[in-house]
Amino acid sequence: MRIVGMSQDMLDELQTYEPGKCEEVQYIFQDLDLISTSISRLSFIYNGFRAASADGELHPKELKAICKLGKKLGLTAEEIEQCRLLTEEEENLRRKRAKILFPEGFDNFLKHFTEQYL
Repeated sequence: MRIVGMSQDMLDELQTYEPGKCEEVQYIFQDLDLISTSISRLSFIYNGFRAASADGELHPKELKAICKLGKKLGLTAEEIEQCRLLTEEEENLRRKRAKILFPEGFDNFLKHFTEQYL
């Protein structure tokens, strides 16, 4: 499925991303004592779950990598689980909303929209 608004280059990069091997991420987390890191650590984990679940499934390796990062950031297992549950609840709500707003399916809507306007 094509993600609206993302370039093919970005999609290709996301498909080949390997946790723990991204230089930019390693740079951001090299100094965990930064105030900005401390303040935003729950946000990092929350958005990690969102990104990892973007394909509709949170894979075991993704969960392990996010939990490892959360522990490295000093979060408890409970805090990490709260973030995971929050993203799960949001995904369930998104699916419920899509069923109500697009009873014939969102993919069907996108197909017709693309044919008509793009």
